[in-house]
Amino acid sequence: EKLSLEETLKKISGENPDYIGITAVTPSIYKASLLAEAIKKENLDRPIIIGGPHVTAMPEDTLRRFSCFDFAVIGEGEDTICELLDALQGKLSLKDVNGIIYKEDGEIVRTAPRAFIMDMDRLPFPAWDLLPEIAVYYRPPIFSVKQLPSTSLVTTRGCPGRCTFCDTSVFGQKVRGFSPDYVLRMIQRLMHDYGIRDILFDDDCAPLLKVRMERILDMLIEAKLGLSWSCNSRINIVTPDVLKKMHRAGCWQIAYGIESGSQKVLDFYRKDITLKQIGRTIAWTRDAGIKTKGFFMVGNPLDTVET
Repeated sequence: EKLSLEETLKKISGENPDYIGITAVTPSIYKASLLAEAIKKENLDRPIIIGGPHVTAMPEDTLRRFSCFDFAVIGEGEDTICELLDALQGKLSLKDVNGIIYKEDGEIVRTAPRAFIMDMDRLPFPAWDLLPEIAVYYRPPIFSVKQLPSTSLVTTRGCPGRCTFCDTSVFGQKVRGFSPDYVLRMIQRLMHDYGIRDILFDDDCAPLLKVRMERILDMLIEAKLGLSWSCNSRINIVTPDVLKKMHRAGCWQIAYGIESGSQKVLDFYRKDITLKQIGRTIAWTRDAGIKTKGFFMVGNPLDTVET
C-alpha cells in the first residue's frame, strides 16, 4: 500500500489490535524495528511479536539487538502463533509453547524447537481476503511475470541442498509439499476469486518432489485453465521429458541457481553441480520452449577477476 510510517501507525491505532505481529527478512529487520519502536512511542501498549527468516536464523541476537520486540516465533509459524496467543491469554504457560523466544525478568528464554509441519494439507488456504487487493498490491517482480494479474505461491517447504551461502532454518532440509489436489484448488481459487492469470511458484525447487510434480502437471494440462506460470529449480533436478511437460502445462520460465561460471567456486559453494550440467540443462530448457533465468553470486572469497 506504500504507506508512510505515520500512516501505518494511524492504521494500526485504528484497528486497536490486541497483539501486533511483524515479519522480517534480514534486509528489512531494521525497518521492522523502527516500526516496533514507533508503536511503543505511540503508547500502544500491545505485545509485539516478530517472525520470519531473520529472527529464525538469529533468535537470541535479534532479541538482544532490538528491545522493541517482545516475543519471536521461530521457524514455521502457523501452529506456534496460535499457541503463543493462547499463552498470552493465560490459557497455557509460555514455557510450554515450542518454537518461541522471549524476555522474562531481563533474561532471554528460548523454548524447545517445534517440529516441522509434515501434513501441509491440514493448513487452511492463505487468507487472501484479509489483504489489500492481491492483484494490485502483491505483484511479483516484472522479470517473473508473463501476464497480469499475477501473484506468487509457495507449494513446498524445505530444500535438501548443502549450499554454504543458504540458511535453511525456517523450513529445514526435509522437503514437504501440498498435495496436487490442494495446489490445484489454490490455483482455481486465485483465478476465480481474484482474477489471477499468472503465478510465480516461489518454492526453493518446485520440481523436487518428482511424482507430485508430474501429477500437478497432468492436472494443469487436463484442466486447461489458460494459466501461465514460472518457478525456481536446481540445475540437476529436471529432465527433457519433464521440461516438455512443464511447457505444455503453462510454464514459460525457470530460474536456476547457477551462481558461478567457475567450477572451483561452485565446489566451494557445495552446489553439487558441474559446468557441463549447467550448459546441458539450459539447452534442454530452451529446447522445451521455456525461458531461463540464472541466479548468480559475485564476490565469493575465491573469486578473482578471471573467475
